[in-house]
Amino acid sequence: MAYITYEQYATNYGTPPISEDQFPVYAGFASDLIDSVTFYRIVEAGGLAALPPAIQAAVTKATAAQIMYFCEYGLEAVMAGTFGTGFSVG
Repeated sequence: MAYITYEQYATNYGTPPISEDQFPVYAGFASDLIDSVTFYRIVEAGGLAALPPAIQAAVTKATAAQIMYFCEYGLEAVMAGTFGTGFSVG
């Protein structure tokens, strides 16, 4: 289950840059990434609702930021690991 809904995103961060139909896919991938980064501690704690409100807000905000990142770079490119290959440093 995603850690943010379309309505929560729209209320807190404005209209999402993707359609309402696409949003669950992006939110699902973003939530999966949050789970991976947190070593599935949210799941082990009983889900987002089992956490204190401040932690719930932080997880929701992180999920929204990840959705924004996916929208900026393209979900397909991020998942395939092909973004960022068109530049060099130095």
